[in-house]
Amino acid sequence: MPISNAEAQRRWRQRQKEKRQDNRKQSEASHWYVKGDFQTFLDEHPAWSEFELPLDLMGLNSPDFRDGTPTTATGLEIDPEDPHHAALFKSMGRADVFVGLLLEAATVLARRVNEFKLKEIGERIQEIEASEWTDPAAKKQALSDMVRLTKMRDQLSKQVRINLPQWKVTGE
Repeated sequence: MPISNAEAQRRWRQRQKEKRQDNRKQSEASHWYVKGDFQTFLDEHPAWSEFELPLDLMGLNSPDFRDGTPTTATGLEIDPEDPHHAALFKSMGRADVFVGLLLEAATVLARRVNEFKLKEIGERIQEIEASEWTDPAAKKQALSDMVRLTKMRDQLSKQVRINLPQWKVTGE
């Protein structure tokens, strides 16, 4: 007997819920091999300043990766019972989440910078196109600027690929 669309949707949602729960359990269990304190490892690492220096230049403090209740800059309450927040209470889970958050923040910032530059380049191109050039030297400079702006716009239409070492593991 065929199942109704509503029943199919209910089963699909149930499967998605079970998949999320399995992923959370795998995430929590993926650090079973960690016995040391990650923050102590970082504090003793000779190259830890490679992470701290860029944050310092941005006016940000380096996060603390010790086990326990995490803090946020805005005082946001983080619920230990919420499965989405569970990883934030363990040092390795917190580090895993932070890598993702830093990547997300960098992606959004890169997108906004890209949009702003494209807007400014478009406005300069329109200004050049709207101008009437009587002076041959000024016209030559304007055409040169137009070529440069077009190349810049083309460059901004491309994607950048950054290679990162794998940081999340599931043990499978």
